[in-house]
Amino acid sequence: MNKDKFADYEAGRILSWEKELYSKLIPVTTTAAGWLIKAYEEVGSTMDHARALIPDIKPGSAGLVIARSQNKGRGRQGRVWQEAESALYGTFVFKSTGKIENFFCLPLVVGLGISQMFSQLDCESTIKWPNDVLSLSGKKLSGILIEYVKDGDANVFLVGVGINLKGEPSAESRAISLYTETGRIYSPTLIASHLGERFKTDFTKIESAGFSEFREGWLARTKGINAPLSIHLGREIISGIFRGIGPLGYLLLEVDGVLREISSGELILEMDV
Repeated sequence: MNKDKFADYEAGRILSWEKELYSKLIPVTTTAAGWLIKAYEEVGSTMDHARALIPDIKPGSAGLVIARSQNKGRGRQGRVWQEAESALYGTFVFKSTGKIENFFCLPLVVGLGISQMFSQLDCESTIKWPNDVLSLSGKKLSGILIEYVKDGDANVFLVGVGINLKGEPSAESRAISLYTETGRIYSPTLIASHLGERFKTDFTKIESAGFSEFREGWLARTKGINAPLSIHLGREIISGIFRGIGPLGYLLLEVDGVLREISSGELILEMDV
């Protein structure tokens, strides 16, 4: 553990959360660099705070910004993230000098990892392409936002995750919480440590082999294969038959007898630091 990890103390930091997360995540890391973790009482967006960690994250290490509350959280396509009574608000940071095409599948792998974690907590779920994790009743259990940043020769991925732990946002009727599903209250740090271990392991696998180790697991958790499906891409709605997922994680949609590959790339916003 880095003895200077609290040296850059900021007002509003939750040092007890940081200590707990370091103790849970450092033992499973495979590099001396380990984790850089910051926890806050409240932020505008954990995604924005995580961007500041990029210069201090090296390939093989990881970062995490977690908050008890965020007041300017955002979801995919600029949607506002609605707060629940208790929730995980976190952004994980990973950096790689590997081939960028290996990471086209990252949104799918993140959704799969969250769904697998829910199973460990006795909360079964399904995945709706590319990474909506739904309860068996069809309500949304988590929100995911992934941003891509170019940092010199390295590729940086900011993986934002929001999970309702207790209470559903009043403005979002399609959402459901872990407490509603399981009758148990989980702490944000427990969920973040579970995801941190899983994401870091999965990121290493993606770096070396892309989607190959995840494709069957993802398909086993999705619904609607060989059924009609409509995809909203920008201003275009494409309708066809859902035929599964290709080797890079692209959705396979049969449109008028022609198989079309559709990337989840609209989830990734490329920016420079």
